[in-house]
Amino acid sequence: MKKFVIALAMALTSNVVFAEELYCTVSVNMDTVAEVQFKVEPKTKTAYVIADDFSFYINNKGAGKFELEIFNLEGPSRSYAEGYLRTTEDTLSWTLWTRDYLLETRCVLAQ
Repeated sequence: MKKFVIALAMALTSNVVFAEELYCTVSVNMDTVAEVQFKVEPKTKTAYVIADDFSFYINNKGAGKFELEIFNLEGPSRSYAEGYLRTTEDTLSWTLWTRDYLLETRCVLAQ
């Protein structure tokens, strides 16, 4: 019985999932136009910047895996970037370079 209780306690604590706190920036032509810090619950998609032409979302897929989704309202089109943010040194970024502008977003775990 004691082994069962210990195993049950370990299973319950290993399944506890916490929201991740992220810090994201958006830059246009190398000038930062937005800096935001926010929490993303597991298995949810969160908008972190909504501008006239573009909307920026991040999806917390769980286990440190994240997906950036950038929606171009004028296109209309969507772009994606996927990666892991497990330490404060990990970075998830996306870049669009056209003749008119350079658009970038970058997200890291908040410190």
